[in-house]
Amino acid sequence: MKKLYNNFINYFIDIIFLIIILFYFINCTLYSQSNSNYNCYSLILIILFTYYFIFKISNKLLNKNEKYLKLFIFFGSILIYTIWNLIAKTQPISDYEVLINGAREVLKGNFSQLTFDPKNYFYFYNFQVGFTLYIALIMKLFGTKLIFLKIIEILILSLSNLLIYLIISKLYSKKIGMISSIIYSTLLFNIAGSSIINNQHSSMLFILLSIYFLIKNNKSSKIICGIFVAIAYILRQSSIIFLIAYICIYIWKLLKNYFKNYKIQILNILLIIVSFFAFTKIYDYSLKTLKIVPNSALNGNAKYFKFILGIQYNGITGSVTTDALKTQIYYDLEKYDFNYDKYNEDSKKYLINKYTKNFKNTFNFILNNKLYTYTSFPDNQIGFANTKGLNNNTLNFVNYYGYAQYILIILLSLISTITTFKNNNDENNILFKIIFIGFFLCHIFIEVQPRYRYDQYLILCILATPIFEKINNILEKQKMKLKINKN
Repeated sequence: MKKLYNNFINYFIDIIFLIIILFYFINCTLYSQSNSNYNCYSLILIILFTYYFIFKISNKLLNKNEKYLKLFIFFGSILIYTIWNLIAKTQPISDYEVLINGAREVLKGNFSQLTFDPKNYFYFYNFQVGFTLYIALIMKLFGTKLIFLKIIEILILSLSNLLIYLIISKLYSKKIGMISSIIYSTLLFNIAGSSIINNQHSSMLFILLSIYFLIKNNKSSKIICGIFVAIAYILRQSSIIFLIAYICIYIWKLLKNYFKNYKIQILNILLIIVSFFAFTKIYDYSLKTLKIVPNSALNGNAKYFKFILGIQYNGITGSVTTDALKTQIYYDLEKYDFNYDKYNEDSKKYLINKYTKNFKNTFNFILNNKLYTYTSFPDNQIGFANTKGLNNNTLNFVNYYGYAQYILIILLSLISTITTFKNNNDENNILFKIIFIGFFLCHIFIEVQPRYRYDQYLILCILATPIFEKINNILEKQKMKLKINKN
């Protein structure tokens, strides 16, 4: 019985992760075979050799002085993102334009007129208030010109890449931290999105800060961890998955160790949860008290629309989006005369009916349409960066090579899990796999787009790293053999 229990604890997360990552790989294979423009498996070796040379340069810097490597990661990232911004010349479009315009209204003192209007974007998408206020703060400090927002965005992304190195170096080794950071910072899909003022970037920075403090062994760090997750959640609500994962890893530790030192693990959970909810409640209460929002900036006024778009592409009235301000939910609400209570009630009934009386069609849509698109389509971040500065050749290059990178990190994460399956119960790997699983499971039920994989790219880059290191070691051995044979 004890052996069965141990096997369950040790392998359950790995098995679930293995099934899900295999699902990703199969879908990508099917997509690439049916779309000749993305049949890019032949590029994998080229990408591997490219990374090998980058790692060689980085390793020399690491061996000389770690400070040089850190500077290389940070300023190298700045250079990459700056070059892309100069090429793309991205102007805000869609929701990004609405949010920046909303921030300008904050500075003018007119924002409450938007958030209190039931017909306005910031009323039915009230969860966007946090990021809008964040943009407004940057504008207040540095000016309202787009270039200042882009500079801050570049710095945030570059600092995130450095944080990845610091975190993974502490969890594993400096070499693995170096590899993880470089792979993540050179993902073309993310580079293509770096010219967009995007809450994914800012929320990820605070998530990385939360992980940085999560792995520290003191009580105050757990409080700081909870606060950083709360900030990430305010900026982008999908960040709640990280909070859940942090709780799950401590529960996993409790189960694995037969509840030894349970007081420490439970205290860690409580410190993170209490600090998270205290911060978010204070934030929400402050915004209501200051009359910035009428009800809440976190609890949705339209509660179920994300779940509606999780089972179909249009609203409950058959409405479709025409622009960022007039989306499916706007037209649905318009037909309800913006009666949110009635709309929420009918949306709930609609969802229940779809999952009970029409389960087969709903399941087929989720599996064969939504999740297939989410896991296998090229990332659509570039669609929001595609302005006058881009031509078809640039677009094709980013999509083609970016897709090859995506397949590569999936494949190597899959191989890594398989090859270490029997002895892989490292709590760090378990944490990252829980995060990946969490994002997949939540997107079964809510709206998805390929660009929502942003958080999962980080996990894949980390989990793929051990295999990259093994490949690097193999190449080094072959290089040494050649030298010996020559001599």
